[in-house]
Amino acid sequence: MIIKINFSILQHKDLHTFGKLSLDIFKGKDLSGTGVEVFVTRAGTSYTNFEKAFERELKNPLTPVLAQKDSERDDAFYAFRSYVEAGSFRTKEGWNVAAAKILDVVRRHGWQAPNFSYKAETSAITSIIAELRTGYTAELTLLSATELLDELDTSEKAFETVQKEMLTQPQPEGLTIGGTRPVLVNDLNLLFNMVGLQCEATGNPELLAIENGLNELITLTLTAARAAATRKNNKTGEPPATPQP
Repeated sequence: MIIKINFSILQHKDLHTFGKLSLDIFKGKDLSGTGVEVFVTRAGTSYTNFEKAFERELKNPLTPVLAQKDSERDDAFYAFRSYVEAGSFRTKEGWNVAAAKILDVVRRHGWQAPNFSYKAETSAITSIIAELRTGYTAELTLLSATELLDELDTSEKAFETVQKEMLTQPQPEGLTIGGTRPVLVNDLNLLFNMVGLQCEATGNPELLAIENGLNELITLTLTAARAAATRKNNKTGEPPATPQP
């Protein structure tokens, strides 16, 4: 069985490295008659397309601007969450209850949203903002937290503006990170699932060696991703939580 990996915790550069190392494990292996070959070829094509989009994005002058906007929305997220969390410890009437309700919304959508991929973080933050604005205005007002939520909303919109500007730029071959990343993730999952099923069904020694190699790589990748999340969260003094898909 191959260890399940939550790709949403991998930044683009991490997925780029992981994809290459995963495919390298299959090189030189005798896959004849296993049915795995077609999935390797498919994942290889998806990786090549992702790599082209990734390398082009690195050269884009807006890439560092987007990273800065992401850092700013991360700070705004932590400012809002930490403020509400502090409110949950107050003895002032109604504060702990109101704060608990707001924090429950944050937990359901992404307590550690800044550790997610760009797309997943955007989804989490926009969902948090939408739900709080429609169903928790009284709680936000009581805690005087509306201004901080507005700042989070503003920083999220600023990030999305730069991201949309990047997407409107001419893209040779039509390849973009947004278009190639989900395809690569899907094809890697299909490949891993096929290897796992064939190992279980046949016990093929070549596939078992591949399975072991992939599990070692996945373990190392997850460890590195969690370590990065821990370093990022040191500013808040909290251990990283499990990211949402």
